[in-house]
Amino acid sequence: MSGRLRELPAGVLSALATALQTGKLKPPFTRATVEHLVGGPPWLAAELTTLTTRGLSPAALAWGIGLITEERAEWRSRWDGLALTWTGPEEVVTETRDTGAVARELFAEAQRSLLVSTYALDEGAKGENLLAILRQRMVSQTLDVRFFVNLPREYGDERPSATILAQHARRLREKVFTWEPRPTVFYDRRALEPGHGPRGCLHAKVIVRDEVQTLITSANLTEAAQERNVEAGVLIDDAPFARGVVGQFERLVAAGVLVELGLG
Repeated sequence: MSGRLRELPAGVLSALATALQTGKLKPPFTRATVEHLVGGPPWLAAELTTLTTRGLSPAALAWGIGLITEERAEWRSRWDGLALTWTGPEEVVTETRDTGAVARELFAEAQRSLLVSTYALDEGAKGENLLAILRQRMVSQTLDVRFFVNLPREYGDERPSATILAQHARRLREKVFTWEPRPTVFYDRRALEPGHGPRGCLHAKVIVRDEVQTLITSANLTEAAQERNVEAGVLIDDAPFARGVVGQFERLVAAGVLVELGLG
């Protein structure tokens, strides 16, 4: 079957299959006849003629077109659970989901659990605004909320890791997660390695709601990333995928790469 037929719109494919099956369209294929019965591009009649000279009957052509239609439907069903998310200038009109709106929606709709991974977190009023919905949900109902954040050792800081961690814990407690109960926070211990050698860091930006819905995005959980920067991501509505993402983080915790930070 010719790959060119895959270029045809769904309506033309359906009309073509029906015309071939019923005998309304049969060799010799002329451009005028094909366009009259099914529409389609100017090359379609010549393509059908080429296929019949290779030994394909109208019934075989109709069967092959049916396979193309089924394949396309299966492909679309796989992608129905995907949505592009975007942050960018408001004057640019797109059909994508707003990153900040999607994050707030995931916070608001969580019934059991939330996993949030981000490289950067806003503090103070900006942070409170971004996390306001999450704060309300955690105060009003029981949610298992885990944050995975990057807690770095600044360049030239030679203090012990425990001292730096205590400073990060105090900052998060007093300027970010100011309510109780607080989320459980994990950090990448490699970001605190002493010395001047290369360090790993936690750079993933992910939100998983109830292990059924996943947002993977370039946007940090900051006002700039959620509202102003140019950021792209994808919202995936698929439970097995969500469980797989959660499992990746849990394996890193089990391996001791990601470590819980006490905020008490």
